[in-house]
Amino acid sequence: MKHTLLYGVSIGLSNGVSLLMLPWLASQLTVEDFGVLQLLALMVSIGSVICAFAMTEALYRFATGPNSNDRVHFLWIRVNQLTLAGLTLCFSALHFIDDPQIRLWIALAGLTTVLEGQIRFPMAWLRMQDRSGQVARIALSKVP
Repeated sequence: MKHTLLYGVSIGLSNGVSLLMLPWLASQLTVEDFGVLQLLALMVSIGSVICAFAMTEALYRFATGPNSNDRVHFLWIRVNQLTLAGLTLCFSALHFIDDPQIRLWIALAGLTTVLEGQIRFPMAWLRMQDRSGQVARIALSKVP
């Protein structure tokens, strides 16, 4: 019960702060800037699913049992390889964009996307190890 409560509080606080910040952020931005921000957020959410290639689900499914440390190590190597491939793809695509502002937006979105994969996998491993306190601290550290 303690772990469930900590997970719930950390998810509630991290999403709650974002929800509370949304009206303030919307009042500070123009309609065009808010639209660009929403497009970038959409790119990051889709990109994090694509770049991670469901490695956290593979961790939940295959990293149990007697040889689980070897499987976790193998999956972590794959996550890092996918992260490097995602960074390479993102930054190589920047050469084809002329507008410096759009180039900056895409670079930031790409960097955020690959960092999300680097955070999501260790958090899944911590959840599997019942380290709810550490998961809560990491989740709350991601709050904007």
